[in-house]
Amino acid sequence: MNFRTGPGTGYTSKGLLYRGDWGKKLATKGSWIKLRLGQKSRTGLPKNSTGWIAKRLAYDCVPMQLD
Repeated sequence: MNFRTGPGTGYTSKGLLYRGDWGKKLATKGSWIKLRLGQKSRTGLPKNSTGWIAKRLAYDCVPMQLD
């Protein structure tokens, strides 16, 4: 899934996240979740990068710390 600069498809993608990438949920806005990566992503995004992912895809693909 796309890891975006803001909560919507009109925002630029920073890169892709795949199953096995994980992070901490920081916020929600509508149907989007702001996430901080807990490790370097499989596509090379650095640990602690923040970005937005679509909620409808998130729970199937990206394990999250919810508290």
